[in-house]
Amino acid sequence: MNNTNLSLYNEEFTQYLNSRGSMPFTELKIYEYLSNNFKVVFDVGVRDDLDYFKIHPLCDYHLFEPHVPFILSIKDQLSFIEKNFNHKIFLNEYGLSDKNEDNKIYYKDIQSFETHWNTNIPSIHHGEQYSLKKLDNYINQNNISNIDFLKIDVEQLDFQVILGGLQAIKYDNKVSYIQIEYSGGIRQYVDLLDNFTFYLVMEPVLLGAINSMNTTSIDFSSSLIKLDDSIINFIDNTVSPTGNGGNIFGIHKKIINNDHDNLFFKI
Repeated sequence: MNNTNLSLYNEEFTQYLNSRGSMPFTELKIYEYLSNNFKVVFDVGVRDDLDYFKIHPLCDYHLFEPHVPFILSIKDQLSFIEKNFNHKIFLNEYGLSDKNEDNKIYYKDIQSFETHWNTNIPSIHHGEQYSLKKLDNYINQNNISNIDFLKIDVEQLDFQVILGGLQAIKYDNKVSYIQIEYSGGIRQYVDLLDNFTFYLVMEPVLLGAINSMNTTSIDFSSSLIKLDDSIINFIDNTVSPTGNGGNIFGIHKKIINNDHDNLFFKI
């Protein structure tokens, strides 16, 4: 828990702040270490996980989630939170992409606006259609000058989200740290966002999959693995085609004096 005196709150709210949802351990540990000084966080594809808020409640959170069941779950949590805490959570009930679009078909079984890359996994339309908007438009309309942490996890639409926020992310350098669920390979993100130093985020399940395929001398057992051509090629050509996806974590190159040693730990 960052910057929060739990003794100020009742037992029920304290238990809520100490609880965790489905977010992976490595992601949460990295966020917990970094977030002490965060003021603005964007969570794109939040589902109904408010773990970032639980770790660091004293922050502005801009959440993006189009799927109605997740929205209702978040609203239930917000109703509970508001009885105990003056939060700064802004829930946006739509998705993000590289263009503004209404009535975009959503495949709820795979929680995606895109059909699944694996044709053996059916992408069935059950009638849900939601809106998509551009990140740059939202940032401009809300006069956002800096984003400490941007997380994107939108099941195959991640690159389009980046394109829709490219002015802020790449050219205006408004984002300090970024985490992206890579789809379609890592290289496209690394090549496009050359103002960041990128790392592969390692979780136990991904580590097990990688170790079963790894014929190199690379040790993948750290929480963050700095990306170079050999690792990118290995992930893109060997690991990703088997369906073993993951996240990459970027540190903006403008951040030169921060101590990031605690981000690296054994998995």
